[in-house]
Amino acid sequence: MNSNTLDTMKLVAPWDLPVNLPLSVDERQKVKTAICLFKSALETEDVVSALKIVNELLATVDDPTTQPCTKPSGKQLLNPKEVAVYDQYFGVKHVTSSFPPMTLIRSLAESCRAFFMIRLQHRQLDPHQVELQQAGYLSHANLLERVFNLEETE
Repeated sequence: MNSNTLDTMKLVAPWDLPVNLPLSVDERQKVKTAICLFKSALETEDVVSALKIVNELLATVDDPTTQPCTKPSGKQLLNPKEVAVYDQYFGVKHVTSSFPPMTLIRSLAESCRAFFMIRLQHRQLDPHQVELQQAGYLSHANLLERVFNLEETE
């Protein structure tokens, strides 16, 4: 994948989103490392450097096997055709994943990469709005830490 192009973002199907997902020791380390790298990109002042970190993250972390959602669970309110129309309209792909935690982190990082690319192309963006967007990404990363039980205990 070329770091200057944007792929279709893969979203874990809403009915497959974990509320709490314990991980093995190995999985825990991989996920924690990926989230820490993502957070370091958000803390980096220079957008070019931040973009490099996100590209490094996407190049080095596992890209789990995913399958398009063709057979939704009984919890889904939309039929498969309606999901496909939604996905096409928003340029995303709802998937089931062999390892949902990494798919969630990768989709967050892909979204952030697009945000950093926009910042590079449009330097006149309102700094307050940029700050709010970055705070949203940080909140999302913190939420993933809670869902995967990675929060540091004091």
